[in-house]
Amino acid sequence: MKRILMAMVFLAGCTIEEEDFPAVYGDAVCDRIEECDLSAYEQLYSDDEDCESDWAAAAELLMDAADLLGGVYSEDEAKDCISEIDEAACSEFTSEFACNVYE
Repeated sequence: MKRILMAMVFLAGCTIEEEDFPAVYGDAVCDRIEECDLSAYEQLYSDDEDCESDWAAAAELLMDAADLLGGVYSEDEAKDCISEIDEAACSEFTSEFACNVYE
């Protein structure tokens, strides 16, 4: 259900609020890992929630660091980031894929 709601918000062109970004990012990254490298996905994660919580936590850490350095969250950059993840070919996508959501 969470994925459906996030997809509807994103596809409707709505912005991604700063507090929602880690969960949206986790969902997007995990979907790509599962699609592009299912065997690695199944070895690393027990289920979708396990994967999404790991990636959301990583995003939160990076966002906290950016906040400490005076970064300003950009909803446009966040949307672009999720679009890049969703649209990346599997040959372009790696688990190190990251993007900047700060101006």
